[in-house]
Amino acid sequence: MSEFKPNMAKLGGRDVFMYPGGLPFEIISPSELLLSEPVDSAEIPGSEGYFGVLPGHTPMITNLRPGVITLTRQNQVVWQIYVSGGICEVTFDHVTVLAERAYDLPALDAGAAEADITRLSAELQSAPDEIAAVKIREAIAEAQARRDAAQSLHTQKKAA
Repeated sequence: MSEFKPNMAKLGGRDVFMYPGGLPFEIISPSELLLSEPVDSAEIPGSEGYFGVLPGHTPMITNLRPGVITLTRQNQVVWQIYVSGGICEVTFDHVTVLAERAYDLPALDAGAAEADITRLSAELQSAPDEIAAVKIREAIAEAQARRDAAQSLHTQKKAA
């Protein structure tokens, strides 16, 4: 019987298991597993700005800000998913995103996001206290990010 030997590579001076199909990437919402696919790279909206992930990335855990996760295979974008926030764990050989809410980018509606911004801005004017005002401002920022992501997709379609 032959011994199983994983496909190992040196990345950043470390031995890393290289998945033949790519880097395992998962997006999980509070209610379900939304995506579990191998990718070659990912661009993720971290709390300090967007960051890229390749196999062998330094392990980290970070909060996510509202934005679009872009996943690629063979230098082609294969998925774009909007997340409203959450947490991302990166290991040498796996990425897991725990998203508060996630939407396939084409499903975003800029008009609905704009309506949310208008409604929330009105609510902000009558916020009962500073704690409520902070929560409303956060919701406005998320709706603005959702609107911007939807508009960027619309702009991409016009350019194509």
